[in-house]
Amino acid sequence: MDEEVEVDAFKKEFKRFNRPSEDDIKDIIDFTQPERFNEILTIQTVVDPPPLGASISDVQSSCNELGLTLPSEWKVYSLKTIPGLIFITNPFLCGGQHYWMQKCLLQYPLLPNVTNLDSHISRTGSGQIWPIGKLRTDFDDAKLLTIN
Repeated sequence: MDEEVEVDAFKKEFKRFNRPSEDDIKDIIDFTQPERFNEILTIQTVVDPPPLGASISDVQSSCNELGLTLPSEWKVYSLKTIPGLIFITNPFLCGGQHYWMQKCLLQYPLLPNVTNLDSHISRTGSGQIWPIGKLRTDFDDAKLLTIN
């Protein structure tokens, strides 16, 4: 019974942000207009000197390989109300988001890394959690994945 209450509470919150009213979104920070939130945002400056022994072109090459723009081009914000939380608006080059999504979905969940799904599914061998054809049945029971 307690589990039903939690699921219903999740559904209620999910629907609230899926079809938001004006009251629901009044506390959402729009990072495309940071000047509207000066009272709670601090703009950070990223100084990115090359590591000792590296050149600027080495840094540019590394960023390109990782699908990232140069850190000096990043728009970085911190919340005054939550020390330590840093928000970076799209530091990716074209294709960079795809690279990191693929890495997060296919490489990082592999053993020996621990995931929140370990208590719901059994992983052996490589620890792959995305076997072709099994995805739907494993995750229908877990109810942990929401793709919108």
